[in-house]
Formats: sequence, C-alpha cells, structure tokens
Amino acid sequence: MSKDFNKMLKYNYIEEMGTHSAIGREDWWYPDYVEQSCNGLPNWQAMNTCSHLFSEDSINGKGVYYTGLWDFGDADIIRALNLQFTITRLSDDKSIWDILKTAVREKRPIMLLNWTPNWTDVRIKGKFVDFPTYTSECESDPSWGINKDLVKDCGNPKNGWIKKTVWTGLKDQWPCVYQLMKNIDFSNEMIAEASALVIADGHSEDKAAEIWMNKYHKNISSWRNSSCSP
Repeated sequence: MSKDFNKMLKYNYIEEMGTHSAIGREDWWYPDYVEQSCNGLPNWQAMNTCSHLFSEDSINGKGVYYTGLWDFGDADIIRALNLQFTITRLSDDKSIWDILKTAVREKRPIMLLNWTPNWTDVRIKGKFVDFPTYTSECESDPSWGINKDLVKDCGNPKNGWIKKTVWTGLKDQWPCVYQLMKNIDFSNEMIAEASALVIADGHSEDKAAEIWMNKYHKNISSWRNSSCSP
C-alpha cells in the first residue's frame, strides 16, 4: 500500500507517526497439521505433489485456494509457478475463517489467504508457503526468476511495515492524543490477540477491548504521558 500511503503524505492528508514493531505479511497459508499428509511443505514445490489433498473435485485433482475479493495476484502466481490449484473467492474474511474453522475441526487439509498479525497467530498454529522471495523485478521483469516468460513467479513481500498515521490537524487540536499516538507501539502478538478475542473467542468488541487492555496494561501505562496537558 506504499503508493497510496506516499501520495497521502505528499498532499498533506496525513502525518506519519512512526512504524509499529509488528511486521506484516499476506500470503498463502495452511495449518501445521497439513504437513503430516503433505511432506515437503512449506516449500512451494511440494504443493503440486499434494494438490489432490486440497481438492474438492476428484476429477481434475487440482487443489483449491480460498481467498477473498481482494487481488493479491494469486492467479498470476498460479500461472507463473504452474501450480495445480484453482481459486475460490469468498465474499469476506468471515467466510474464510468459517471454512478454516471447519477444516481445523475435521483436520482436513486447507490452503487459504492469511495475514499476520492476525488471530490465527495466537490460536491456530500454521505456516505461510515458502515461495521464491519477492523482489520488485518479480512483478515487472519476466526474465527475473524461474519462469522467463511470466511475471509474479514469487510470493508476496515477507516483511511489510505497519505505519502509524494521523490527521494533519491532530497535533494542534488534540495534542495529548497526538503524543499518545507517538508512544503507542503494537507488537504482532498484541494485534493478533485483539483479533482473536473477537474472531476466535467470540467476545463483543467492547468486551474484547476490556480484556485486551487488562492484559497489556503495563504497555498502555508506558504509552501515556501524565505530564501532557492541552
């Protein structure tokens, strides 16, 4: 999202307040138990050997990759790496998690879009597929990588930043909130736990916030600046 982010900075719509300790990633993912039946994972080359395990169709034997309506270039990855997979697009993230929870309950192999930080980090053990490492050339230069005819013969970036941003008028109008935003620093676990309290544990957002603030009260105390006054 760096293109849109930098554009908003350029036109002074937002102010950058630093980068969280949390590191983001979005890519193909599976629960750990899948490795028991698909030897070689998380290496992407093992996927074709085991594609039938992820299939919903006994005729073509291609695996199914579940994702949402967002475009992460998955069709390009499938073509460039010649993966024996098809794509099933679901309407939203809740639909993805419903299918995942059912698969986990039945210990059934499943391959889906996931990201970190996310609730699965702290509730379901799993791994991202280890595709060839992303570079910008992978998206623009067909001669890069193992497929000399097509782009996107790589995975998605593995170390995405998670920025803090605020409205450019915040410092003048609410200086203490501005100071708080400077101090806040989320880890992967902190963001994942917030998500898990709602998605996995079924708490309301208000109750989840209460539990989360109790768990991380020391962090919250360190972010607050008692000397700050408007």
